[in-house]
Amino acid sequence: MPSRIIKESICTSETLAALSAEAERLFYRIIVKCDDYGCYYGSRQIIKNTCFPLIAANISNEEFYNNIGELETAGLIEFYTVKDREYLRVVTWANHQQIRSKKPKFPQPIADVYPDKNPETQQEEIKKKQNQEDEARRNQTNEESNLLKSSEINESLCGDRTEITNKELKSDEINGLQKSSEFVIRNSEFGIRNAEFGIRYVFFGEQMSGRMIEEFVRDVIFYLNFKAKKNFSPTDPVCMQYAKERLSEGFDPQDFFTIIKKKVAEWETSNTMNRYLQPSTLFSAKNFKNYRDQQIRVDELPAYMEREKAGLPPLVGEG
Repeated sequence: MPSRIIKESICTSETLAALSAEAERLFYRIIVKCDDYGCYYGSRQIIKNTCFPLIAANISNEEFYNNIGELETAGLIEFYTVKDREYLRVVTWANHQQIRSKKPKFPQPIADVYPDKNPETQQEEIKKKQNQEDEARRNQTNEESNLLKSSEINESLCGDRTEITNKELKSDEINGLQKSSEFVIRNSEFGIRNAEFGIRYVFFGEQMSGRMIEEFVRDVIFYLNFKAKKNFSPTDPVCMQYAKERLSEGFDPQDFFTIIKKKVAEWETSNTMNRYLQPSTLFSAKNFKNYRDQQIRVDELPAYMEREKAGLPPLVGEG
């Protein structure tokens, strides 16, 4: 993102002065996350985890919702929906920021009007804006999935549900997925959008196979909460995104559990480092391989004892 402009007038803004200190801090962080048109994701969980990547675990959801509610009530931000997806917009963005990019990264609110134009011109502007929103949404979808090169996928693959193997596509047509023997592509209104893997890993001594990405992330979060005594949501969007990215890069699913074991063993007794036992730190592209390859001693309980401590039923033949 380009640098943002913070004007001296914020010091005398009555609107900002009426905010709590935490809500004001959130507002500034939202500013640096927005695209050149003042828009960003509308998911509260994504906003929280990306605006506060190092301390998100220390901010309760209740506190965060109160802070973002202050900004909305004060008229500083507003939420809007485009094609069933929620986005955020900084209301007075155009008054304080320079728009450098020709195209927005996020879809724009369709409800904008052009009172200074005649009806015919206004309709042309609205249609142009809608086309830009459609294109921005398609680009955003491709960026989020980051799994397949759409230009290299044959149109015949765009059915309701088509299975593809590496034998059916050249290896250079699969974006980082060469190590996955099969995957499934689902069609959406914007074409091929997502890939689901038959993921295999060991979970508390149990062999898991044919797992979907949602099931895998749920188990990773369960394991992190159990080991680190945390309370992350099993549908944490940051963990979901990082899991897709790391798997698409060819990392083994078991690496996620290995990293949790190692870093909990290293950080759990440190008041300074314990707060970094969170998906945004453990599974980021910057840290993942280094954490996995670190030589840290990890003392493990037998699988049946781990399962018992985690409140899981014994494996077949163990009880």
